[in-house]
Amino acid sequence: MRRLFLSQLILIMLFITGCKRYDTSGIKDNGEWVSIYDAPITSNYILHDDSVYGICFENIDSINWYTFWSEPPRVPIDNVDIETLYINTYDSKYNYAKDAKYVYCPTSYWYSDTEVALPYSKWFDGDIRIPGADPKTFKYLGDGYAVDKNGMYSCGEKIEWNDSIIAHYANFQ
Repeated sequence: MRRLFLSQLILIMLFITGCKRYDTSGIKDNGEWVSIYDAPITSNYILHDDSVYGICFENIDSINWYTFWSEPPRVPIDNVDIETLYINTYDSKYNYAKDAKYVYCPTSYWYSDTEVALPYSKWFDGDIRIPGADPKTFKYLGDGYAVDKNGMYSCGEKIEWNDSIIAHYANFQ
């Protein structure tokens, strides 16, 4: 019985020490987070019929919205809580968004492969959650870099923590 208790205690301690947490309270959030209801179409996240879609537009003025939503059928982004969804509009090149449960950022895109000129160049759909990212402590630094209590990210991918990146964006404008 004692061995079982000790082995369980060792496993718990290994788990706790393996889950490194970072203090991000003193790090400036350079993101400009707006509700999906207020996000401009250029934010690359679009609310339509109670679903959120990810589309990078190139020529918004040429859109025939009826055709756009019907051909080909669009696929919404998975798992989004629309009521708490905020989009980082500071930099639409790096498509970060967050809601009460998840942080989102596409790491791959579908590209238009057609001879017809389309008003968009790429789109993203499906599950674009960043595994393990914490929306409550998530902060955008700049140029695709972000941090939260669980780590550092570059363009939606987790990377090794680097204090010089944080220092570089401390006074970012």
